[in-house]
Amino acid sequence: MGDLDFLVGNTVTEIRDECRLVFIPGSRPEPDLYADVGLAELVDSGGATIPLTALVGRTVSAASAPSGSLHLTFTDGSLLRCDPDPQYEAWQVVGGDPQALIVCEPGGELAIWDTRHIVTRADAEESVERLNAALGWNVQLKDVHGSSFTVEPAE
Repeated sequence: MGDLDFLVGNTVTEIRDECRLVFIPGSRPEPDLYADVGLAELVDSGGATIPLTALVGRTVSAASAPSGSLHLTFTDGSLLRCDPDPQYEAWQVVGGDPQALIVCEPGGELAIWDTRHIVTRADAEESVERLNAALGWNVQLKDVHGSSFTVEPAE
């Protein structure tokens, strides 16, 4: 199973800002599920170049990122390809599950924020105990949020 498999079965509902493929608009200003693509190559099933706006209404049948190159294949045979850039982040997919954010970093390495790595309160408390013991700190757990936690001076 690949990092982008959650995109399979999703339909492009709109294109925003000439580079954002919206799959699930949601109720907030930022869509619930979307992909931002930089310089992308988009061809239909016959290999003819088509505009990004032609993807509206098309459903993803396969999604992958070999060597950092985003490949989205659609059920009608069209293909979107966005290659890595040596200096800039070339593309990102936001709102996936369990991969909440996937970014193609400069050069093609992927940075992935995965919601399966949520810190539990018990894990955070154990980490605080270890920090206090190892570093001579005197802090206590203040809050746990997602994949991180905050501490405050112990009373």
